[in-house]
Amino acid sequence: MDIFNGLPDDVLVKILSFVPTKVAVSTSILSKRWEFLWMWLPRLDFGSPKTDLLAFLNTCQYDKEEEVGLVDFIDKKLPLHRAPFLAMYVCWKFLMNVGMKTYFRTLQLDSVTFVEGKSLQDILSICPVLDDLSVICSVHQDVKEFTIIVPSLQSLTLFIENCEVFDGYVIDTPLKYLKLEDVHEEEHYCLLKKMPKLREAYVDVQLDDLKSLIGSITSVKRLNHMFREKSKILGQLLKDSPNLRVLNIFKVQGHVTLSTGVDCWNQPISVPECLLESLQIFNLSHYFGNQQDRDFVVYILKNACHLKTATILADEPEHLVPNLKELTLSPRASSTCQLSIRCGLGSERS
Repeated sequence: MDIFNGLPDDVLVKILSFVPTKVAVSTSILSKRWEFLWMWLPRLDFGSPKTDLLAFLNTCQYDKEEEVGLVDFIDKKLPLHRAPFLAMYVCWKFLMNVGMKTYFRTLQLDSVTFVEGKSLQDILSICPVLDDLSVICSVHQDVKEFTIIVPSLQSLTLFIENCEVFDGYVIDTPLKYLKLEDVHEEEHYCLLKKMPKLREAYVDVQLDDLKSLIGSITSVKRLNHMFREKSKILGQLLKDSPNLRVLNIFKVQGHVTLSTGVDCWNQPISVPECLLESLQIFNLSHYFGNQQDRDFVVYILKNACHLKTATILADEPEHLVPNLKELTLSPRASSTCQLSIRCGLGSERS
């Protein structure tokens, strides 16, 4: 112990960060100096089985007359926590009377199953200074909707898995960054309030009614787009995003025309303002060389007046991808645009 006592507190905290949380907390009984050192740890991992964890916490109590539960322990100790950033992991049932109010600016809820419709908002309501929220949720079959209302929130990552009964969700926050992955296959609503400060959006959804979504992301400057079987509204997205500078498309999925039975891309009636004024970078990740792919890329090249780079990625080798020559010969509105086409097996042309 003499060796450790000669070290400064920040070095001791660094050492504690390499041991399990149970071990770090247990050092609080060594001496007065060690009593609060663990409270500077940037991560608390309460991932042990519940019975083992509660038994451990009770061994750390100075008052042996009173047993303590995890919630009681966190209620008493978390307000004393001194680290500027805290990541806390609990792998069993999370109780809502945890006294965390005002302490979290970043919160990650990974693989959470919500058993009541208000559970998510209940958590958020005790985090009034929350800045960055990530939710990966498996929605319980009894949950019909959830709501995210956090006035302070700047960044939101939301992943929604399939569930048996689900009506939809509401997002009402002044976001600057949004990543929304909604893979629920049944019809449901997605109500997004206006986000006038939104700068970057990654959207992967399969929704029937996209009016609310499109109307909420019109200020975006960087858009990553993957509407499953809904790319016919891509033209509307371009029209409603006048400040767009970066456009990343996973793949183009058009609509089938009744006359030809061929997938086609619906180009806007008029050229979107973002193509005329702001778009600088365009990336298409999966180019198959069909008519809709070709028409879409040619349209971007022909109308994006300030485009600097256009990168087209094809999964197949060059000789298996049709219409590549048409892309290289296509007229470009921007004389400085650099077109890069990368095919499978490493072949590239420009």
